[in-house]
Amino acid sequence: MRRIRKNLITGQSPTHDASALRAALRAREANLLGENGLVHGQDRYVATASPGDLVLPLDQLSEEQKALLEERMGKLVSHTVGCGRELELGELVKDGVSIAEPSDIDALINLGAAIASETAYRSITFDPLRAREFAEMYLAETETHKIFVHKSRGRLQGALFGYVTDYIFSRDLMAAEELFYIYPEDRKSRIAIKLMRAFETWARTKSVIEICFSVSTQDQADRIGRFYEKMDYVRVGGVYKKKMQEHAT
Repeated sequence: MRRIRKNLITGQSPTHDASALRAALRAREANLLGENGLVHGQDRYVATASPGDLVLPLDQLSEEQKALLEERMGKLVSHTVGCGRELELGELVKDGVSIAEPSDIDALINLGAAIASETAYRSITFDPLRAREFAEMYLAETETHKIFVHKSRGRLQGALFGYVTDYIFSRDLMAAEELFYIYPEDRKSRIAIKLMRAFETWARTKSVIEICFSVSTQDQADRIGRFYEKMDYVRVGGVYKKKMQEHAT
């Protein structure tokens, strides 16, 4: 992916203007949801966004800045442009869908505890240190792993952990959800749809041939399955387990 080096953005940052920042964050969410197509601002910013990435409205850039960007990227035909690692967004993204950052890890660990208590893994001991390691691995492997999060007033409402990999018998790529959870009080909203669309947008730019979702909640398997089918997913196979020993309590 072609990135814009930080030293190409000169002068006072337009993000100092609160209205410009709000517009930028709205544009960022629209991009993550694929509303502007896969290639945005002549850059695959959306799907390969890393912690700290931001979309800046072009009308907030000076003519000199635009010229520098066009010299690197070609003529800018979009209304916004992706700029890499301009600032840490974790404390700024209070609402909507975004990509998880290090500042989200504690909230993700709490979400992991909720997952463990509600799903088919409730009999397994929850280890917050292991959960932290897992989240940190996802944040480090940005080319192949992404955590999409949704917040309301800064509170984490849900998250989708997804990755891209090849098949054991082919160089073709597939995308798969590893964890997908929304707190019970937030499940009547469109959060699940937004998180899935963000994941699908990223997966498409990776040229995957299919996307896979699983169901780990025994109590609501049918309801979740119907939701996936409404999102154009087809049920293939199933998961069968045999307990080898009772977990010590």
